[in-house]
Amino acid sequence: MAWLVLSSVLLAICVIALSFVTFSLARQIGVLHERSQPVASELRTVPVDEGAMLERLAIPEEHSADTVSLLFVATGCPLCRMLHTTFSMLKEKHKALGAYWVFAVDTPESVGAYAAEHGIAAASVLVEAQLAVQCAVIDTPTLVVLQRDNQGWQLQARRSITSSRQLQTLMDAYFVQAEKLGADYELGVRA
Repeated sequence: MAWLVLSSVLLAICVIALSFVTFSLARQIGVLHERSQPVASELRTVPVDEGAMLERLAIPEEHSADTVSLLFVATGCPLCRMLHTTFSMLKEKHKALGAYWVFAVDTPESVGAYAAEHGIAAASVLVEAQLAVQCAVIDTPTLVVLQRDNQGWQLQARRSITSSRQLQTLMDAYFVQAEKLGADYELGVRA
């Protein structure tokens, strides 16, 4: 009889332990899926190579910079939340480089509440699913850099972001590149 009670108690302990392990794994799988595929699961993107010209982009017309950086994020993405401070700082540091947060799969209402919660200016937010399709963005967070010329917008770069440090390094590099292109353009106009 004592063995029966002991085995029942051990079985109950094992079931409880397995429940915790299963719950932890299920939570991790959910977080990883949410972070890695929120855009791809909602949109059908077409492959677009870097250097391709993009037509009819939904970028505000009042934007005067020749280089624009778009950070594709989602309201439910934990990594995206960690990038807001870095992207805001870089946006202020590189004012000549236009910068927008793009929410491709969220509703305007949820994005408005999210932007207010995180201190993101409404003028810096685009809620555009079509931009993700045109730039072939399939996961969040992704940084897209566009360069304007006489023919329209050209896709300069598209990089999935994994850390604040990577975002800062990329933005700094693209800003230097944009300054160089602007200086070359100025020299060509004056010559």
